[in-house]
Amino acid sequence: MNTSLHPATRVMSLAAALAALSLPLSAQDSTPAPLDKEEEVVMLSEFQVTAAAEDGYRATNALSGTRFKTDLIDLPKAVDVITEEFIADIGALDMYDALRFTGGVESNGASGTDDVTGNNFVLRGISAQTTTYRNGYRSFGRTDPIMVQRIEVIRGPSSVFSGPIEPGGTINIITKRPTKKELVILKARYGTYDRFRSEAVYNTPIGDGKKAAVRFALAHEDFGHMQDFAGHKKTVFGMAADYKVSEKGAFSYDFQYLQMFTQPAAGIPYLNSSVTNSSIIGLEPDVRRTFNRQGPDAYSDNIQIQTNLDYVHTFSDTFSLHAGVYYRVQDLKRLLVGGSTRITESTVTGRRTAARVATYEPNAVSWVVTPQIYLLGKFNYAGIDHSAIVGYDYSYSHSRNDIFQATLPGIDIDNAAPADYSLGNFSSYAVNELRRTKDSEQGVSVSNTFGFWNGRAFFLQGFRFGSVDGTRERLEIADPTARTQSAKNSATAQSYGLSIRLVDRISAFVSYSESFVPQSIGANTSYDYLGNLLDPISGEGWDVGLKFDIKEGVLSGSLVAFDITRANAPTPDPDFPGYFIADAESQARGVEFNLNGRLTKNIQVVGSYAYIDAKITQDTRAERIGWRSSNVPRHQSTVWVNYSFRDGWTKGLKASLGVIYKANRRGNNTLADLPGLQLPGYTRYDGRLGYEKKMWGKKVGFNLSAQNITDIDYQASANGYGEPCTVTGTVSVQF
Repeated sequence: MNTSLHPATRVMSLAAALAALSLPLSAQDSTPAPLDKEEEVVMLSEFQVTAAAEDGYRATNALSGTRFKTDLIDLPKAVDVITEEFIADIGALDMYDALRFTGGVESNGASGTDDVTGNNFVLRGISAQTTTYRNGYRSFGRTDPIMVQRIEVIRGPSSVFSGPIEPGGTINIITKRPTKKELVILKARYGTYDRFRSEAVYNTPIGDGKKAAVRFALAHEDFGHMQDFAGHKKTVFGMAADYKVSEKGAFSYDFQYLQMFTQPAAGIPYLNSSVTNSSIIGLEPDVRRTFNRQGPDAYSDNIQIQTNLDYVHTFSDTFSLHAGVYYRVQDLKRLLVGGSTRITESTVTGRRTAARVATYEPNAVSWVVTPQIYLLGKFNYAGIDHSAIVGYDYSYSHSRNDIFQATLPGIDIDNAAPADYSLGNFSSYAVNELRRTKDSEQGVSVSNTFGFWNGRAFFLQGFRFGSVDGTRERLEIADPTARTQSAKNSATAQSYGLSIRLVDRISAFVSYSESFVPQSIGANTSYDYLGNLLDPISGEGWDVGLKFDIKEGVLSGSLVAFDITRANAPTPDPDFPGYFIADAESQARGVEFNLNGRLTKNIQVVGSYAYIDAKITQDTRAERIGWRSSNVPRHQSTVWVNYSFRDGWTKGLKASLGVIYKANRRGNNTLADLPGLQLPGYTRYDGRLGYEKKMWGKKVGFNLSAQNITDIDYQASANGYGEPCTVTGTVSVQF
């Protein structure tokens, strides 16, 4: 009998062993040396968290889940916090990078492909493209890491907090605030494939710093890629400002301009066209990893502006108010090449051809404005600490997109001679869609938290009502009566949770929560044969788990079992072909384990393990029932270990090692979970060496990092291959 450990179990065993060996050491020095922190922001309220509350990789509280600062150990929800220091240590350059060591979170994207929003995630086995928030506002834009203080991940249905959301969970990005300390940070980074990034940050108080401070950030990237023709250039300008109006009120402002010009990769693993017994379809072998059917003329030129203005007012020790508004505008122009992923092989020459369909969008412009207001009350009576928050939010969006398409000659992938990648004359492209949409959403939420039994028990209750009202207009349709569709819909969601301290730093919790997300006004799959908008997609989920924070500041984590159902998803109407009904259902069950520790003053560890069984349980297409969710491994595990030298001549040196393991995954979301289509599992190793030292009165840093150290050939997702070994060097100066 084979008694060897599962690879995921081995990875977590390493983390557990480190924890066990280090606890006796940490008992000798239970107060780790404090990290260098910038001074506090101008004003801190119940609606804010800052880096000063973090200890390296560990955070003790979060906003997500309640919309006000709550201790994680008492919160009866599974919430993870990825801190600023951890994001910096792993060298993350986007949100996918930042979350790659977070268990149960998958990226559906592929390296180098066109990705407008940067939020194509899978949480707990459920696609989560609508689940990214920025400072508590729903966001469809990219956020550069130079702006990020922390990322909070709420697991499971969370519409009471997030509004319209998929049931897998919510990602809430908290941006950096200015501090009272004047500083300048300059950074340059160069790596494999001629990837260069430069950064500059300037933070300064205004006046004496007691009332106002401002932070400016600038970044520029010029990146090559492993595939032919592919790469991108990105420019980011950001600003954050805080202004204390009085002892009771303060404004905070956040702004980001992002311009990204991409020559996209075509990361999709290609399928062969042979079918054995009408059931086995496989991935096409021997396709060059550098092959890119996009060609040299495909591009995406995207400008995004995101900004939010918030006001916090503390009326008394009992009542406080948070009011704000978020605005995003996007101007997108792109010409992309797609088409079938099947490779066609000539029966005469034996040469293989990849299909090409060009899509041209010359003026895709959209904007959204979202005001919100929340009133928080904190009470104490009969030994109960009661916090109640009532909120209202509204969102209005408008989009315009003209889409043209053309079928082009295929590309011979076996011909060594230069191929003809010509995209033809745009004026000959056929009109696919001339779409205009207007969409308004609003919601009212009420949440209560009760702390009782001398702080050993914590109860959470929440309710939300939301509605959507939208119009879709398709100008290419000649009949004016069929050109415009209008729709209204509404839904409710509830949330309940109970957390009990079993001992001082260990709690057990159980929670039930619901979610909803309205069908997209602009999607053809959102309407039935009568032209009615389908009911919102709904979700419900149970969590049962343990949280621990052993020897506060030393070792924390959680063990959670979950069961989520996603219902009312669109599926083809069997009685009216070409139309849809809200009848598809899927389920995700599993167990998650997360570990975060400063085991000694030198060693920090972050580890995770997730078992996820996600599959389709109901569909009008009977053959799909039982299919696994695409790109979701049943077993996945990660560990990141960092050792910081704090004494002697090596003081300032950091050495880190990361391991990511994923089991095999279903490889295509439109085809069955066939053996030939399963993406093989893989184990990837990342590493880092860093050194910081005071030189000439300046803090100087040197960093050398590598991803995929062993240079394995693997498929990162169902949409693309992982990159080979990449090495990056970084130099930074702070003064």
